[in-house]
Amino acid sequence: MKGLSMSTSRLRWLAAAITTAALALSGPMVAQAAGPGDASSTPPSAASRDSSTAPSTSQKPSASTPATLSPTAPTTSKTPTSTPTQTFKKSLVYATGTVTVRSTASTSSEALGTLSRGNYVGTRNSGNGTATKNGWTAVTYQGKAAWVPAGSLSATKPAPAPAPKPKPSTPAFKKSLVYATTTVTVRAGAGTSSKSLGTLSRGNYVGTRNSGNGTATRNGWTAVTYKGKAAWISAQYLTAKKPAPAPKPKPAPFKKYIVYATATVPVHVSPSLAARSIANLKRGNHVSAIGIAQRGFTPVNYQGRKAWVQTSYLSRSKPVASPQRLDKRCLSGLTVCISKTERKLRLVKNGKVLITLDARFGRASSPTREGRFAIFQKGKNWVSTLYGSKMPFSMFFSGGQAVHYSSDFAARGYAGASHGCVNIRSWSGIEYVFNHAPIGTPVIVYR
Repeated sequence: MKGLSMSTSRLRWLAAAITTAALALSGPMVAQAAGPGDASSTPPSAASRDSSTAPSTSQKPSASTPATLSPTAPTTSKTPTSTPTQTFKKSLVYATGTVTVRSTASTSSEALGTLSRGNYVGTRNSGNGTATKNGWTAVTYQGKAAWVPAGSLSATKPAPAPAPKPKPSTPAFKKSLVYATTTVTVRAGAGTSSKSLGTLSRGNYVGTRNSGNGTATRNGWTAVTYKGKAAWISAQYLTAKKPAPAPKPKPAPFKKYIVYATATVPVHVSPSLAARSIANLKRGNHVSAIGIAQRGFTPVNYQGRKAWVQTSYLSRSKPVASPQRLDKRCLSGLTVCISKTERKLRLVKNGKVLITLDARFGRASSPTREGRFAIFQKGKNWVSTLYGSKMPFSMFFSGGQAVHYSSDFAARGYAGASHGCVNIRSWSGIEYVFNHAPIGTPVIVYR
């Protein structure tokens, strides 16, 4: 029995040794199938399930058992596996434009400040092991946890934003002169309804001023300074260059007309009483006026040649026929013949009238004396000693009464009267008589 009992014990030891060897050989294959992540885990074995019957590894074999044949029991406890945690690494991020920094990952959260393009901040863990969450990047801004929209950030510093193109500067206003191209109205405002300040004639100039838009012109009007005041002129009538003088209007072609002599009047070769006389026009005779009067004479066509007749003795209407009446005392020699009825003075030589002039006489209180007299004194620039009035070409014939030029007669005609003198209103006519009637020439005054 004792021998049988030892055989049973040996058989049990042998079975355990075989099992241990089998597990040792199958271990690498099991580990390879489990993968790298489970390399430390050992699947449970039959030996572990039977650990209550297997001999303890701390037991020593008997002395008769070879030491090399002692089996080692496998570890039967399983170690749980875990995923390693990723380490967050801070970095710098740059603003790609001006962006608002907020207290939380929301556009409705408090604004902590702004980052300009190229400014940077450091990132922080957003809670998921990275800096970004839901389109927002977690950053540290001025020592505080903050958030910035991820789309506004870059890991690399952006190039500087291109400088905005400068707006074209408005050139400084420069005053200038402008000239009127015609006579134009200067106004207080830029409109034809504005008050008129005056006119600017063609070729006259004014200085421009700023109209408010950097130039002198606005809405068709030019801002100017006129007599020290701000004014406006329609731009269409102004030019930067002085215009040439306006061409003089061509005179209308002269149209000939018929003139009649109102009294016997000499026809001269030139427009002067001193010029040679070629004939006399009698009252009612007519000639053609062929030009504009000059120096009191009208150019006429007399028998096919150009001649001159005193304009004051010509009329476009034919005078009523009234035969010239000369006093018989005027028919011989050189005589100054004065008719108070006709209101005429004639210089007559041997019955031929050299010149006829309009005459005015004294008022009722100081009438011109009638009768035969003679020139006894002459004065070209005489001044009245009684009245202080000028009496050019005076020819005294009776006391203080004289034949002379009268500016009042020339101005008012027969509306006035003299103090007894014989007034003549034609300067050139009285000058002719003064030069051709010497002292001693008879003067006949009659009705």
